[in-house]
Amino acid sequence: MSKLFGLSPYEAAKKIAADFNVPVPDTNAKYKSSYKANGSGKKQKLKKDSPKSPQQKQMEMEREFERWRQKCTIILSDYLHLLEDWRVRFAPKEGEDDWNEHFMEALSKQTVTEYYLDVLLTGTLEEQLQFIADKGEEVIRLGTRMEQYRRGNQEAGGFRDGSYEPAA
Repeated sequence: MSKLFGLSPYEAAKKIAADFNVPVPDTNAKYKSSYKANGSGKKQKLKKDSPKSPQQKQMEMEREFERWRQKCTIILSDYLHLLEDWRVRFAPKEGEDDWNEHFMEALSKQTVTEYYLDVLLTGTLEEQLQFIADKGEEVIRLGTRMEQYRRGNQEAGGFRDGSYEPAA
């Protein structure tokens, strides 16, 4: 990411943190709080964890990105399986004029969901980062909707609200 945006590794880690809304502690404040004044007025280092290096912070950001990538991959895979099921289960029968909304959702969302999975599984790191930054929260909302569907919203029609509208 640092090469992509022309940033130092530390600045790239800060950018990833900002993109994923991950709080980054103020290392200066932590450094200052790791010292206390002793009786003679001199400062003495407290035995605490030392501030994290930029490399450690970048590693944490990379682990956080990987957690997001895995979570999005699982959600999209589950959604794709659900769409495939809906495409078969709710397919119009001979003589039916109205198509079931689940069948229509399966037709309209299957291709884009497959594309999203391709980006997460085979895309470049930059493509994956961009996908997570652009679509990560949307995919998490989709996961929440699927969980509600699984918990019993089938009687209410599940996914009826249309809140998951991936961009083409």
